[in-house]
Amino acid sequence: MEPLRRLRAEKRMTVRHLAEASGVNKDTISALETGKRKRPHSTTLGRLADALGVPVDELEASPGPKVPKAPKTPISNLSLEEADERLWDLGDEKEAYRFLDSVRRERAALEGWMAAYAAAPSDARFAARQNFERVERNLARASIYQTAAVDHWSKLLDPRLAPRKGVVEVAAGVMDEQALARELARAQAERTRVDSAGEAG
Repeated sequence: MEPLRRLRAEKRMTVRHLAEASGVNKDTISALETGKRKRPHSTTLGRLADALGVPVDELEASPGPKVPKAPKTPISNLSLEEADERLWDLGDEKEAYRFLDSVRRERAALEGWMAAYAAAPSDARFAARQNFERVERNLARASIYQTAAVDHWSKLLDPRLAPRKGVVEVAAGVMDEQALARELARAQAERTRVDSAGEAG
């Protein structure tokens, strides 16, 4: 019973605490959570629901769709420095385009996984939380690597445009833009606060 395990974790209760609060044997609770015992007696279910402070039907909820397995993304798994080195090793526009296409595919796979994660029921999201952190990190990297790959590819097509940028340089630019956006948001919030204080006074 995945809902039982999730609800107990959300309430920050150990198996022993739930056993004491419900009067249900802790071995029974463990067997229900691991699936060794499929269906508890209605009295047992009622006691567990009362101890957790939820309706019985929340414990009986059938498992919904699961979050799919996280995609394999070898490029997005690279550190900024490793991706930078790989990018500078690209010799011509065909190699650069192949790299760009690979990064685009990884980014699309990561975005698809995130969409599936967002659409999944809370039980499934709870079970996949570690994958979520890794996919979120890799999606951020894939966005940076794609920007850098586009820069390399376009400048290999026409080197007169400007010098190529590396992954580290692109990442620094993205972080600078984010810092600027945060600073502008803070300044706007301060102006709003001052304006509100002036109107009140």
